[in-house]
Amino acid sequence: MNKYLKLAYIILFIVLLPVIKACKDNTPDQPTQQGNKITAVHLDLLAEGKGKQDVTIQFRDMDGVNGKQSASPLRLQENTTYTVKIMLLDESKTPAADVSVAYNNSFQVTGGANLTITKTDRQFQFKTGAATTNTDGLLRLEMKQNTDVQNVTFPLLISQ
Repeated sequence: MNKYLKLAYIILFIVLLPVIKACKDNTPDQPTQQGNKITAVHLDLLAEGKGKQDVTIQFRDMDGVNGKQSASPLRLQENTTYTVKIMLLDESKTPAADVSVAYNNSFQVTGGANLTITKTDRQFQFKTGAATTNTDGLLRLEMKQNTDVQNVTFPLLISQ
């Protein structure tokens, strides 16, 4: 190769280098995924035993359920064991997204409600005791995804 051809290649490379750098991938950075917005909570409680009634309660708020309390109470029968199924939805998406598996859930009971909660893996079981005159309380569902913690509270009534 003669020296003029080599020089031409070097000049061409120097001229094209800024163009090549300018043509790099210009796709914007993907935003980091935030926690899901839970807009609906469905609790299905399947009662064990003959003559016992299953219970379903739902709470929705399109602004998100976090920190809110349901106006509808959760009504349970005394001396009954319930298997609990939790469904968490983000209805701000179309179609609504079931985000249940993304969360680690826990329950807390406050007040005079006679309720024992057990958890095995991701399955909850509620066992009610005898109903007394002060059998009402609050049931708080805490939903945790990484460092994102959300909660919703249900008034709880245990009756005979």
